[in-house]
Amino acid sequence: MLILLLRNVYSYEALLIEEQSASVEISAFEKKLDTWASAESASKAEPASAAPVPTSSPSTSSPPAVVAFEVSLFELVCVSI
Repeated sequence: MLILLLRNVYSYEALLIEEQSASVEISAFEKKLDTWASAESASKAEPASAAPVPTSSPSTSSPPAVVAFEVSLFELVCVSI
């Protein structure tokens, strides 16, 4: 009877050690997830493109195809902002 009791105590202590180990591993994993989440939010905060936004209308002295392209590009940039 005493041997069975000692086995239960030993297994209880082993379970406590396993629980502490699992707790440490979970904490490390949570820290890793937090680091990934903060890095992702920081990358989303930065603008995707550093291209200058045109503030004036396209020049009219260019060929008509160039003017049409500049107009469509200007509209695309203004709509995406």
